[in-house]
Parts: sequence; C-alpha cells; structure tokens
Amino acid sequence: MLCDTQNTKDEKLAHILIVEDESLMSKLLSEILSSNYAISIVETVKNALEVSYQELPDLILCDIKLPDGSGLKILETLKKDERTAHIPILVISSLNSEQDIVTGLEHGADDYISKPFVTNELLLRIKSRLENRQRIISWCRNRIISANNAINSDLPSKEQQFLEKLKEISEALIQTGELSIDALAREMAHSKRQLQRKVKEHLNCSCSDYIFGLRMEYASCLSSKGYTTKEITSMIGYKDVAHFSRIFKKYLEEKETAPNE
Repeated sequence: MLCDTQNTKDEKLAHILIVEDESLMSKLLSEILSSNYAISIVETVKNALEVSYQELPDLILCDIKLPDGSGLKILETLKKDERTAHIPILVISSLNSEQDIVTGLEHGADDYISKPFVTNELLLRIKSRLENRQRIISWCRNRIISANNAINSDLPSKEQQFLEKLKEISEALIQTGELSIDALAREMAHSKRQLQRKVKEHLNCSCSDYIFGLRMEYASCLSSKGYTTKEITSMIGYKDVAHFSRIFKKYLEEKETAPNE
C-alpha cells in the first residue's frame, strides 16, 4: 500500500503521516487521530520518504521496525534534507529500552513514544508539537528579521548575549544563502549538540525549526520586495525551485493562522 489518505478534503486540518506496517496499529492510530487531523498511512521506508517529499506532512508518526528497513533511515534522511528538516517526527515503537530511546533521539526524533501508549498522552504530544510550530512561525515573523526588534532587555544578561549573537550571525548567514546548523554552530563557536541544547533552552524549539522559520520569513521579505520565486530560492540557499515553492506556499498559509505575539 503506497498511501491511504483520510480527511484530505478539509485543507485546514493538519496533515499527519503515519508510518506503520502493523494493520491493527495503523487502524488504531487512524481512529484516534482522523477526527482532528488529515491522515496518510504508509507501511515502508521507501513509501514514507516518497510521501514526505510529495505531500510535506505537518507531522510524522514513525515506527522503527519496518518491512524494508529501519525507521531510523527515515529520520536520518528527512532531518538532513533542507526540504524536510523542519517536519517534526515522533517515533512510536515497541523498542523502548533506554538505549533505543537515546538512539532515536540521536537520529533526530523530536519525541519518542513507547508502545503500548496512552491515548491522551499521544494526543497531547502531537498537539504540543503542532502548536510549537505555529508559535515559532509567529516568533520568527515578529522578532527575527526586523532590524527594529531588539532582544527583550528584561532577560538575564547571558541569555541576552546568546540571543543577540544568534540573531546577528543568523541574519548574516541567511543573506549569503549559507544558513545551516553546521554553519551556525561553527560561527557561534559551539558544537552542534551545544547549539541544539541552547536553542532549545532559550527559544523552546529545535535548530531546524529556528532555521526553517528564519529562512521562510526572509523569503517572505524578499517576495514583498518583488523578487521572483527562482531568485528567492537561490538567495536563501535552496536548490529545488519547485519544492521551495510548495514549502513557501504552505508556510504562508500557516503564517495566516499563526497567533500574533
């Protein structure tokens, strides 16, 4: 089965991709989620990657043990690709030892949920991840790009210094089309792990979320100045014009519904 899709007629619903080969489990997850989300279901690593690139889901629920390989490959592939790095991926697996969880998180999982799961907990974790995406979109819109927006002076001095430096370096990198986690960590004189931890601590989002929001908001600024989609794609460091166009269109739609802060 390539993709079983439900509730796709309502484009206002967030789209969740379920990667699960056990029919009873995928049916259960679908029943739990389909009243509030548009659901797509795939069974393999190959199909998960295909649907992720084609449909750009808002969130992915991913098992680890799949017929054609490990869900860790999905994590590695999507989190290293600029086109999909921003998509939150929640592992949901019966592999629930401490080492299994650490391995999943090290491969880029945004959360790790053990089977059997508690339904309310699953729903809350999904809701939290989707709300955080809206929050970071709003935060980027209101605070990152505008040169007139200073960092909150009420913050502790060390936090102010970190955020000011992060803002300054991020804006410099994005204007050269070189913004990435690796480049940001290098210019901040941090390891990638240190940077991830500090961004999470100070902004309550991942580096991928932060960079994605910044690039999309910079693209929005360029669009308002009359640059073409092809020009913007190159200017912010993307390679695939068609794919960027889809991502940017989706971002603008999400931006309209994000709360003002």
